[in-house]
Amino acid sequence: IPGTWPRPLTHQQSYWTVVGVPEDDRDALFSEDGNLEPRPGSFSVEPFVRANGRLLTWREGSTTHSLERGEMPIPTARRRSDDVDLSTTAMASGSAGFSTVTLRYRLVNRRASPLAVELYVAVRPVQVNPPWQFLGIAGGAATVRSLRWDGGALVVNDSDSVRPLTPARGGGVVRFDSGTVVGFLRNGVLPPSTSVVDSTGMAEGAIAWRVALAASDSAEVWVTLPGPLSHTLPGNVHRARTAREASRIGRLILAAARSYWDVEDGMPGLRLHMSGPGAELARAMRTALAHIRINTRGPALQPGTRSYRRSWIRDGALTSAALLRIGDEREVKRFLDWYVPFVFPDGKVPCCVDHRGADPVTENDADGELLFLAAEYARLTKYDGPAVTQHWPTLRKVAAHLDSLRLSRRTALYRSPDSLLVLGLLPPSISHEGYSSKPAYSYWDDWWGVRGLEDAAFLARLAGDLPSVARYTAAGREMRTDVVASVKRSMELHRIATLPGAAELGDLDPTSSTIALDPGQALADLPRAAVQVTFDSAWSTLERRRQPGSSWEVFTPYEWRNVGAFIRLGQPERAHAYSDWLMSMRRPLAWNQWSEAVWREPRTPRFIGDMPHGWVASDFLRATLDRFVYERAADSTLVVGAGIPYDWARADQIVLVDMHTWWGTIDFSTEPIAGGVRVGISGAIAPGGLEVHAPFGRRPRHATLDGKPAPLVHDGRVVRTGTPATVDFFY
Repeated sequence: IPGTWPRPLTHQQSYWTVVGVPEDDRDALFSEDGNLEPRPGSFSVEPFVRANGRLLTWREGSTTHSLERGEMPIPTARRRSDDVDLSTTAMASGSAGFSTVTLRYRLVNRRASPLAVELYVAVRPVQVNPPWQFLGIAGGAATVRSLRWDGGALVVNDSDSVRPLTPARGGGVVRFDSGTVVGFLRNGVLPPSTSVVDSTGMAEGAIAWRVALAASDSAEVWVTLPGPLSHTLPGNVHRARTAREASRIGRLILAAARSYWDVEDGMPGLRLHMSGPGAELARAMRTALAHIRINTRGPALQPGTRSYRRSWIRDGALTSAALLRIGDEREVKRFLDWYVPFVFPDGKVPCCVDHRGADPVTENDADGELLFLAAEYARLTKYDGPAVTQHWPTLRKVAAHLDSLRLSRRTALYRSPDSLLVLGLLPPSISHEGYSSKPAYSYWDDWWGVRGLEDAAFLARLAGDLPSVARYTAAGREMRTDVVASVKRSMELHRIATLPGAAELGDLDPTSSTIALDPGQALADLPRAAVQVTFDSAWSTLERRRQPGSSWEVFTPYEWRNVGAFIRLGQPERAHAYSDWLMSMRRPLAWNQWSEAVWREPRTPRFIGDMPHGWVASDFLRATLDRFVYERAADSTLVVGAGIPYDWARADQIVLVDMHTWWGTIDFSTEPIAGGVRVGISGAIAPGGLEVHAPFGRRPRHATLDGKPAPLVHDGRVVRTGTPATVDFFY
């Protein structure tokens, strides 16, 4: 019967989000239909309502979604049917290793007359993680070999429990060979047994409540799922004497969860105010930060909780760059201190680390990424030298290993006409996912190599290692020259006008090429026409996707990096449109998250990676922050306000406080004034000064700098200043 099993078992894609506290290992998943998987690979709990003799499953009615205050990782799924609404809200409380997930079921009578309903919360031997999720923890079935109702909880496999905080009328369990629990619920009864052992591992059970609703009235039922270590929590957290007492306790739990994500300890950094058209973007940024923190395991930054329950240095480096920009220095230092000891004795950096230790697979971007991470930490924490230089003995080995890799392609063998293409490049590797079937001379690796060698010189200077400063300054300069020369040769060889993704392939991959712009800072080095054509291609792809009836199949939201690229290319209109489209690809929209793969048809039952995906979240953060402030290394300039639309600036005040940059923190604001927009900048002073952009969408007629006339440059849209200032643009 339709609705008997959760959505994924009907071969439909299902979406979910993560519910938890930072650094905890349990990572509950909450589905778009209101089902909860309390920890990786475990059973799930699924709600059902019976009203007017009919069992309402996920198939009946329509479902909408929300987050607490529009941004906190406290999700709600609201299922609306003709007679009654069921809103399921999931929240986590406690600390790592001692957390509890609490579910609030809110029933609303939509009728103008009284309504008696039954609420059931069923334990199901299936995960929220769908069966086509094959990496890391395989999704699909879960094992429930023993299940018992002890009068106060459903105890699962003698290790987990589903505990009604609101007093229930009872519970029952059933073996797989005796029919599904849903069959009993359709008839308005619980299974008669209170304890089963099922050799198939597919036992089921349910807890029931009778709820009498007055006309247009509502009621709440609260359930807790303590982790295996949380059974020592006070008993009144697990069960109340009355429904009223349960609601009082439950609301205290919800208030505590809200408070956690409200305070700096829960959501550090990012003080951004946008109440006008940009408010949705600001809320999504705060959600992304929370998801990144929930995904962490101790000091390990991880991109996900199921498929990617490991720590990659590439993900960690770019996620760290995002966290540093908004001031979350503690998490980055912990990650750096944790990762450095995994470096192999020869200086090779492991591509990733998990519970088994360091992964020896060769991915040649890794060395540069670790060096970048250490240097970026030092740059954005006002040169916290001691925190980084303690690692210099190991990082010096990493730099030497990286240098040896590129020098292996600078021998006489690679100066012959047949091999000149790859002179000075890093050896082939599979670090770029597109080359996993065959290692390639990936420019992704090479730009990380350039960045790493240049950052090695920076780190050596901090450590007072002058010979290494000279060595890696020269090595970085030489490799940058070699990589640019190789790019040009590859373009000639393959007769292409775009930047190649790999030297020998001449393939087009704008999202990968973004690394050349940031953190590679190579826009001034590469052929500008090739860069432009490359990202023109990305824009054309986006325009095709946006057409009604377009035939695209799947994309990855790593494309958020293209938004940052368009900002740096001086094309904010494209960046803004790209951002709007990517925001429309959140699933569910209100949960402010992206998976690794997004299919055009939302119900396509295919692998999507983790939800929410932490690396995608960090790309989103970095690209969006570029719209406010970014560094341009070529002339040591801070570029301010290059991605702010005119309608945002005219609608309301925008305030960004303590944005961290290479040259210190900066405060940025805009506000509407008579006839124009005021842009305020205070804080950091860059060696090359500030480049202040007028909000795009309308061209200003004139501008003032601290009240005095100021020339408009760069197509009449920019004011240059050597110090923090107030710039008024008039239209």
